Amino acid sequence: MDNRRRLRLLFVGAFPGESAEGVHGGVLTSCRLLLQSSLEKDLELVLLDSTQRSVPPPGVTRRALDASRRIVEFIVKLFLHRPDTVLIFCGSGPSLAEKSLMSFMARMLRRPVLLFPRGGGILRRYRERAALSFWVRVALKIPTKVLCQGESWQRLMVHGVGRLQGDAPIVRNWSATPKHLSIAYNSSETGPVRLLFVGWLKREKGVFDLVNALATREADYPVVTRLVGDGDARRELTKLIEKLGLGGEVVLAGWKSAEELLDEYAWADVFVLPSWVEGLPNSMIEAMASGLPVVVTPVGNVPDVIQNGENGLIAEARNPRALAAAIDSLVDNPQQRARLSCAARQTARSLFGLEAAARALIDLVNQVSRPSTR
Repeated sequence: MDNRRRLRLLFVGAFPGESAEGVHGGVLTSCRLLLQSSLEKDLELVLLDSTQRSVPPPGVTRRALDASRRIVEFIVKLFLHRPDTVLIFCGSGPSLAEKSLMSFMARMLRRPVLLFPRGGGILRRYRERAALSFWVRVALKIPTKVLCQGESWQRLMVHGVGRLQGDAPIVRNWSATPKHLSIAYNSSETGPVRLLFVGWLKREKGVFDLVNALATREADYPVVTRLVGDGDARRELTKLIEKLGLGGEVVLAGWKSAEELLDEYAWADVFVLPSWVEGLPNSMIEAMASGLPVVVTPVGNVPDVIQNGENGLIAEARNPRALAAAIDSLVDNPQQRARLSCAARQTARSLFGLEAAARALIDLVNQVSRPSTR
């Protein structure tokens, strides 16, 4: 980095500030961590909050009004602060449409844009339909670079969108914090095996598959399960748990603070996330960093990280029986749990550290902002 002034970065992400109560999710965690990294020290940050504050999302009218307000605020910040680069976190669907409009405005003002898709919706639709819609391809060609959470996203950008590989760099998630890595793994060998799920309680997270899997387990060894999170499926999920007679074995624990979540990871023996769609889930990385063997599904960028039987177990998505078999293979085998625990932590430590991601982002900002380094 040269000795000129710090580069100014307009960062569109989850920054709810004092109104963060009730706001949860991987993007919020990622943004909070970045503000604790060298990104905040090396760059002058201008923040714009684009947090989705409700699940399910608000109606079309409210969402359009919120998007319009953010776009106006974005334009004001572009002219007022004159950033050197714009970094935009986005999801799929309406979020991609809104953030693509922001990208277009910034490019019209000759500001380089780093777009960072964080959800798995785009990747899932591409795999299911074998082609992206025209407007999505156009949207993903507007930014200077599209940042990818893993190899699956990068392949989509190169082969599906037609971007150069250098314009679709991989920046891996950064939720393997020192606090997670310091948690000691003490798997239960006498009492019930403790299973942990962390995420939104909605159907596409596989929570119903998990509860049904627990009801169809064949192993006699007992388990207890904590579902940490909340969402629009909570009431229906509660009814299913009662119907299957799992009320004494499955606990809906609600959302936890970051510090409380560390205790949840320390409590558990196995982490289970049977999602139907993902980008690259922070909770999986946090669990791996905490030394938990993980049972996950081959969605999004997950298969780029988890090698089945080596650093975790992969079960077919939307298949409770396959999920039950994977869970039972760990419940009945403490040696397997211990082996996968060590491998999972090593993977998280080597790939998903905060500072490595922060340095990668800083380097990309310098690359697109400084004419001499383009």
